[in-house]
Amino acid sequence: MVNSEFEVYGLDYSEPMLEIARLKTEKKTTNQIQYQQGDAATMPFPDNSFSSIGIAFAFRNLTYKNPDRKKFLKEIYRALLLDGKFVIVETSHPRYLILRKIFHFYLKIFVAGLGGMLSGHRSAYSYLAASAIHFYKPGELKNLLEEAGFRKVNYKSLLGGIAGLTIALK
Repeated sequence: MVNSEFEVYGLDYSEPMLEIARLKTEKKTTNQIQYQQGDAATMPFPDNSFSSIGIAFAFRNLTYKNPDRKKFLKEIYRALLLDGKFVIVETSHPRYLILRKIFHFYLKIFVAGLGGMLSGHRSAYSYLAASAIHFYKPGELKNLLEEAGFRKVNYKSLLGGIAGLTIALK
């Protein structure tokens, strides 16, 4: 039986992004989500606070060519309970060459090119494409997490490898 008593927190550095999250969830859920503005490098929660921490399509921002990646991982590790789960959903690398080529073409032409042109934020969309193309391969991500102290790091390919689900235990 699952314990129906739980708390859900949403943490983001950007207050405008938190406001968008509030608006999107206020009519769709009966669970009370507590949104908090904060930095993932210094989360405003005590040690051993959470049974799970999840991040979706933003882990690259914490780790890809980021000199503070160890600080972010240490902070996530600190906030998890013993045996707590760190759940990451992120772009990945398709195993099959043809799918990988198509995915990279899509990222370069449509995401970086068209997305950058339409939005007027070319550098942001170029970063998005480049960071997805050059992000850690599953084995590299596993090594990164294990070096940060996580154990039992498991990866599951999603959408033919375009995305991946990684779960690591504290």
